[in-house]
Amino acid sequence: MVTATPQQITCSGLSNGSISPAVSGGTPGYTFVWSGTDFSNNPISFVDNTLQNQFGLGAGSYMVQVTDLNGCVLNSITWSITNPLSSPTIQNINTQPITCFGANTGSISFIANGGTPGYNVELNNILLGTIPNAGGIFNIPNLTAGNYTLEIIDNNGCVSSQSITLTQPNAALSAVNDSVYNVTCNGLSTGAISIVTGK
Repeated sequence: MVTATPQQITCSGLSNGSISPAVSGGTPGYTFVWSGTDFSNNPISFVDNTLQNQFGLGAGSYMVQVTDLNGCVLNSITWSITNPLSSPTIQNINTQPITCFGANTGSISFIANGGTPGYNVELNNILLGTIPNAGGIFNIPNLTAGNYTLEIIDNNGCVSSQSITLTQPNAALSAVNDSVYNVTCNGLSTGAISIVTGK
């Protein structure tokens, strides 16, 4: 008897599936010959199709022929390795720039989708929280100006990232005492101050 539980591909497009069959009956030692086809019915190439355990498998159908020490042959059932339906994606990114120079009034909000929920949210490699379900909204407030790397990591460890830049005014608001006009006569209110503002 040949039994196995295939380990499926964790992230869409990768080839990290595996099959490790257990063999019972017959006369040990066993030899193995693997074969397989992808889902377009093209033959799959193996690094070594005579190994009992196969790793680094892409999407497709796989079977193994086992021969025992006496030459008795047993063909396994066909096992399927599949891709996840989609990769995680960061969608509907909305950024709020900084309103005043040096302030922390910036923010980033977005929606997490795809992959395998839930999602960890990281900004510049710092874990900020989690999104339990696909379509969940996450908001990151109180940000200063700068360059940020936003990442979501789904439940299989698959990553989606976006680079985001938050801007601010070029300089802090300033006021310069440009001109002072003194009172001309005692008791009058003829004084004045002229101020020039800039950024």
